[in-house]
Amino acid sequence: MCLPSPSFNLPGFSTVRQLCEFAADRRVRTRKERPRVVESAIQVVGLTDVADRKVMRLSGGMRQRLGIAISIIGDPAMIVMDEPTVSLDIDQRRDFRELATQLAYRMPVVVSTHLVDDVESMSGRMVLLSHGDVAFDGSTTTFHDHSSVNATNPWESAY
Repeated sequence: MCLPSPSFNLPGFSTVRQLCEFAADRRVRTRKERPRVVESAIQVVGLTDVADRKVMRLSGGMRQRLGIAISIIGDPAMIVMDEPTVSLDIDQRRDFRELATQLAYRMPVVVSTHLVDDVESMSGRMVLLSHGDVAFDGSTTTFHDHSSVNATNPWESAY
């Protein structure tokens, strides 16, 4: 399941719970299981207190978390996120990184980003692609160790 891009649009008149129920109607086979799955997804992303709030009243970080809640309904094999922290403030980025790290214990989480702070704080492993080929596959520490000692930006130097 792929998390929608940061600029994805959700119907503003719907609530968090309604959108999660909509996803569950399509991805959870047994009708009896759907309410439990919806509540679990809402709880995992920390939106329990705003589950009945309309989307138009959510902050950017809450919308991102709603996108994750919708994405994890139905237990996907993995989640792919493209630039998930773009347009989030510093606190929202920190919260989002923590959530992505927690999700990685349940399923593989693939993050495509140019924000190296996100890579360093969310993952112990990174894969760097260059022109479609794997240029590096290893720990962020090992990658960082390849940088020049005097580099102003060690991440770019290592690349």
